[in-house]
Amino acid sequence: MLDKVERADVPSHAIAVSLGEGDWFRYSACGMDNVYVCGVMAAHFTDLDEWFKFRNLRLMNQLISEALSNEVDLIGPAQFTFLRKQTGLTLHEFCSLNSIDLHSVEAWLEGRGFLPDGLRESVCAMVSDIHANRSTAAQLRDQALNLHQAA
Repeated sequence: MLDKVERADVPSHAIAVSLGEGDWFRYSACGMDNVYVCGVMAAHFTDLDEWFKFRNLRLMNQLISEALSNEVDLIGPAQFTFLRKQTGLTLHEFCSLNSIDLHSVEAWLEGRGFLPDGLRESVCAMVSDIHANRSTAAQLRDQALNLHQAA
């Protein structure tokens, strides 16, 4: 049913599946191996290289959010802190750029609350970029700041 497209230099956590219009994409992040995403953006991908050129964090977050809406929270405070530091963003910058409440994140980091809405999806997008070596910390920071300025 799904025709998997693989290439030797493609990390296992970033494999695109059946890249035709309206087809499904496999998107695995944060240890989840069987997350499939389907949507109107499928029409914009014609091959695996174009999949890797897809770098809009907000749109990626939207796709991941749809795919992971029923998954358990797999992001811990230590993992989040490490990944955020990899981007070079301060906690305030990260929350501002991703429209996440700073106080909710601070409470969660201190063990006083639940994982804030939007944080899991933002971190999964960062995991994907960092692990796929598509962005250095400086590139992620520049990309996030450019998105913020464009908004």
